[in-house]
Amino acid sequence: MFRKSLVITLSIVLVLCFLLVGVSSGMSREDKKALLLVAFGTSYEDASSAIKNVFELAKKEFPELEVRLAYASSMVRKALEKKGQKIDGPVTALAKLVDEGFNKVAVQPLFVIPGITYDYVASVCQAFSAMKDIYGRPVFEELYLGRPLLEHPSDYEEVVQALQEIFAPTLSKEGTALVLMGHGSEHSGGAAYSMLYLMLQKEFGESVFLGTVEGFPSFEDVVTKLEAQKVKKVVLAPFMLVAGDHALNDLAGEHSDSWKVQLKQRGFLVSTVLKGLGEYDAFARIFVERAKEVVEKL
Repeated sequence: MFRKSLVITLSIVLVLCFLLVGVSSGMSREDKKALLLVAFGTSYEDASSAIKNVFELAKKEFPELEVRLAYASSMVRKALEKKGQKIDGPVTALAKLVDEGFNKVAVQPLFVIPGITYDYVASVCQAFSAMKDIYGRPVFEELYLGRPLLEHPSDYEEVVQALQEIFAPTLSKEGTALVLMGHGSEHSGGAAYSMLYLMLQKEFGESVFLGTVEGFPSFEDVVTKLEAQKVKKVVLAPFMLVAGDHALNDLAGEHSDSWKVQLKQRGFLVSTVLKGLGEYDAFARIFVERAKEVVEKL
C-alpha cells in the first residue's frame, strides 16, 4: 500500500515538474494570430468609408486572422465617443489582444508617410514587445510592424501607377492639371512628399502637382508652377487616406483661405474630387499588400 502511494506521489511530482519546466522555458502556446490596422482616424462619417474599405478588403484577404482596427488620434477618438462611437487606440487594442490570448500579431499602419504618428505606433509596438506576462514570457511571441504607403523607392512607383489608373480621364484633358493635397509634416518623413512630387513630374510632366497643408511643397509653390504653365483648369483632390477635415475645409471649403477659393480668385476654373485614398480599391489594395508583407512574417 505504501509503495503504491509512493509511486502515485512521485508521478504527480514528476508531472508538476514537467509543467513547471515547460512554463519556465516558455513552452509554446497555441497560435492565435491577429492583424491590427491602425489609422490616424476621422470623426467624419462619410470620410470613414475609406478606412472601412481597407478594413473590409483586409478581412477578405486574411480570413484566417482576427482583423481589428484602431485609431491613433486621441482627439478623433474622443470626438467619436461623444457621438456614441467607441474605437480603441493602439495601446488598448493591443492590450485586448493580450488578454484574449493572441500571441502573434501583425500591426499595419494606414499612414501615407513614416512620420510622427508612425513613430508613435512604433513606440507602442516596442513597449509591448518588451512586456512580459506573469510567467516571464513575452506577452506576444511575435509582434511585427508594417510600413506606411511611402517608404521604399518602389512604393512611389506603385503610387504613381495607382494615380494613373484613377485619374486617367483627368490627365488626358489638355490644359487641365491635377493638384493633390498632402498633409505635410515637420518630421523628417515629410521629405516623402518632395520625392513623390519629383516622381509625378517625371511621369506626368506639368500636368500633376502636389502641395501640402503643413510643409513642402506648399500651396504657393504649386500656384507658381500652375501660373508658369498657363494652366486653365484645375482638379483638386486629397492625397490622404480619408477625405476628412483637411479635404472638406482646407481643400474645398468656401472660406477665403481654402485652395479652391484662392485658385478661383486667381482665375482658374476649379473642380474638386472629395475621395480619400482608401476609397479607391487601387490604394486599398496597396495597404493590404503592405499588411501581407508583415503577416507573412508570423
